[in-house]
Amino acid sequence: SGFFYTRLAESAQLGTADLFRDMVACLHRLGTDPKSDRTILTRGLHDAVPLEPFEIPILVADPASAYVVAIARGGVRRENPLFTARLDEVAAVQPGWRRVCEVADEVVGFATHGDDLYLLSTRDAPNARVLRTSVASPRFAGAYVAVPEGKTVIENIVAARDALYVIEMDGGYNALRRFDKDGKLVTASLPFEGAIIGAYTNSLEDGVWVVATSWLEPYTVLRYDPAAGRSSDTGLSPRPPVDTSRYEAIRTVATARDGTKVPMSIVARRGLKRDGRNPVLVDAYGSYQISNSPAFNVRGIAFLEQGGVLAIAHVRGGGEYGRRWWKAGQMLSKPNTWRDLIDCCEALVREGW
Repeated sequence: SGFFYTRLAESAQLGTADLFRDMVACLHRLGTDPKSDRTILTRGLHDAVPLEPFEIPILVADPASAYVVAIARGGVRRENPLFTARLDEVAAVQPGWRRVCEVADEVVGFATHGDDLYLLSTRDAPNARVLRTSVASPRFAGAYVAVPEGKTVIENIVAARDALYVIEMDGGYNALRRFDKDGKLVTASLPFEGAIIGAYTNSLEDGVWVVATSWLEPYTVLRYDPAAGRSSDTGLSPRPPVDTSRYEAIRTVATARDGTKVPMSIVARRGLKRDGRNPVLVDAYGSYQISNSPAFNVRGIAFLEQGGVLAIAHVRGGGEYGRRWWKAGQMLSKPNTWRDLIDCCEALVREGW
């Protein structure tokens, strides 16, 4: 019957520092004049949802839930306050918004599943854990730990009718796990090791759609079927006419000068002679807890065809090992980022790549 959207303020002017100040979340009813769209959230509209000048209000609705979740998104900030209200009340003069969490609660993701609200939080858990509370009466402090912190990083969660799907990160590579109604957490297998670019669910259907890729596998749309217990290629993303069978992707580590083990990915022709004469292109990124994960690049394949080697140094400052890896390459620890890159390059030289 309609949708929520977020737009710039009426007073916004291109080219000014205040372009994104006091953004507005609106409700559009299908078939109506957009000029009549209701403002649902903006700074100063509701005392229960205090917004800073440059926090972006975003509204998320789910077809299986009677509630809407509002996000007060702070630019590149990963930790954001959340609020809930009944869908049938959001257009009212004073909807009953309830605060779910503060910035200090370090909630970096969420999913609704019926009457439950799942929160992905790194508070007191650098690798993140999944908490469960009521979407109608949310309480972060009293939330139940549904999926505890583990050795690998929980990067995202999405909810389908059958289960909550958990996307994990380990050294730049993703895995998919399924948390069912009985509280069992099992691996949902994918056909290759790589990165999950996106995971998409419908709360009215079972299973999950996944867009995945790797250094040697092009972007592929997969469908995980819980009844079959496996994922398959949907064929929605045609494969390019590129032969990658001659190459291999290797996961390894380099030891940094302070003893830290830094993950490295190396892509090269199978059986390549390591005589120290191969041109090597090294890529690194270490900021904002963003992982330099596997991605298919035909220009990179062209470089491999000419005898080159691609290497990716998963340096500190990125998100390969979650929050702790980010903090280890941030601010006063920032030199670790480029020192890791240098040490990875020296390892490539020593090993004859």
